[in-house]
Amino acid sequence: MFIGHYGIAFALKKYASKTSLGILFLAVQLVDIAFFILIPLGIEHMQIIPGFTEASPFDLYDYPFTHSLLGALGWAIGIYLIVRFIPLGSSMEPSYRQRVSLVLGIAVFSHFLLDFIVHTPDLLLVPGLEVMIGLGLWNSIIVSVGVELGVLLVGCWIYHISIPSGTSFVGKYGMLTFIIVLVTLTILTPFMMYPDVLTLSVTAELMYVVFALAAWWFDGKRNATTDQTGLSQITA
Repeated sequence: MFIGHYGIAFALKKYASKTSLGILFLAVQLVDIAFFILIPLGIEHMQIIPGFTEASPFDLYDYPFTHSLLGALGWAIGIYLIVRFIPLGSSMEPSYRQRVSLVLGIAVFSHFLLDFIVHTPDLLLVPGLEVMIGLGLWNSIIVSVGVELGVLLVGCWIYHISIPSGTSFVGKYGMLTFIIVLVTLTILTPFMMYPDVLTLSVTAELMYVVFALAAWWFDGKRNATTDQTGLSQITA
């Protein structure tokens, strides 16, 4: 799953309303961002095999540090602890800091849960223990794309009803345009060609940055007020 992960980011914005959607976009893809850094370093490995499954040519045979159950929990807990206890120059109220740290931790771990749905059994429970899981929806283009679109669109709907769009043209229609682009890419992704693993790694990292910046930009153009608990919206 690729674009579908962003559905979780859209949905979680409701619970971390003063945090940019761009940060949530990075959180839901954090383990993949790490994965595509570790591949060129020779720490984790994959192959591109056309026809490996109907929806994906990726043979993900060695990525225990980023995509095992234990690994994903480690990344999620790490992000939670960093945001919860390290100021990082932020002036967040303690109650909101606690909330956003939990939301970001959930966002990071959600990646494993969605991957479990679509991947073939290549997700380790614990590195070193050869027990692998995965429901294998990638074996069907129709089913996997349908599930991915479902997750994305439900998340977008939650975002839409939770975060007012404001009055500016970009505030009203910018995010809608961005969502249409994401939906289009979800449909096209299974048919894309990948020349080699290194090119894929570099391209993927660039895409994560571009999508996060776009999410940050369009989200920031939506205008809203913030209640006393910081549960509702952002001021943009």
